[in-house]
Amino acid sequence: MLSGALALTGMALLVYLVTHQGPPALWLAVMGVGVGATMTAASSVIILSAPEDRAGMAASIEEVSFELGGALGIAVLGSVMSALYSRVMTVPVGPSDTIADSLDEALPHS
Repeated sequence: MLSGALALTGMALLVYLVTHQGPPALWLAVMGVGVGATMTAASSVIILSAPEDRAGMAASIEEVSFELGGALGIAVLGSVMSALYSRVMTVPVGPSDTIADSLDEALPHS
């Protein structure tokens, strides 16, 4: 189950990245099913592999690793995305009238 769910997630990501066909929501849903099944299978393996008197410790290690992995993943990918975006972003030399107008329209007026 674990390897099949990981394969499904990877296949959905690869197909979408290569073809860009179909709505992105479809591919995100397929990846979500794969990741959800992977997380469920991994959790079951961790808890069932631990001795009965150590199940609480195994569950806490699993939860900490899940939270830490998510936080590190967001931090690392956010840093990479920020670096790539700042490298290709071009900022106008001076504020144009369009920018000033749109900012003025965005502010709440009393």
